[in-house]
Amino acid sequence: MYLNLEELSNKKLYSVIVVELFIASVGLFLIYFEFKKIILPISEKISQDLAVMQSQFEELKKQKIKILEQNETLKQIAWQESHELRRPVANILGLCDLLKNYQNETEEMKIKCIDYMLQATNELDEIIHKIVLQTNESEYLNNE
Repeated sequence: MYLNLEELSNKKLYSVIVVELFIASVGLFLIYFEFKKIILPISEKISQDLAVMQSQFEELKKQKIKILEQNETLKQIAWQESHELRRPVANILGLCDLLKNYQNETEEMKIKCIDYMLQATNELDEIIHKIVLQTNESEYLNNE
C-alpha cells in the first residue's frame, strides 16, 4: 500500500485541481450573486427611470407645441388690438379734439360729432367683444 512518488504527485495535482475548481466555483457563485442581487436591480431601476424620462420628454414636447400655438393666438389678438382698435380710438380722439378746440361750432355740428363718437364707441365695443370671444373660444388659451 505504499504509493510511489509519481502516484503521490498525481494525487496532489488532482487535489490542487479540485481545490482550484472549487475556488473558481465559489468565485462564479459570488459573481452570479452580485449580478442577481445588486446589478440586476440597478439595471431594472435604470430602465424604469429611462421610461419615466421618456414620458416626461414627450409631455414637454406637447407643452412646447401648446405654448407655440398659444403664442400664435396671442400674436393674432395683439395684431387685432393694435390695428383694429386703433382706428375707432383715433376717431374718438379726433372728435374730442374737435369739440374741445372748436367750441364756436354750431349745435348741429356738435351733435354730429357726438353721433360719430357714439358710432366709433359702438365699433370699439364690437371689436372688444370679438377679441373676448376669440380669446374664450381659443382652445390654446383655455385651461386644459
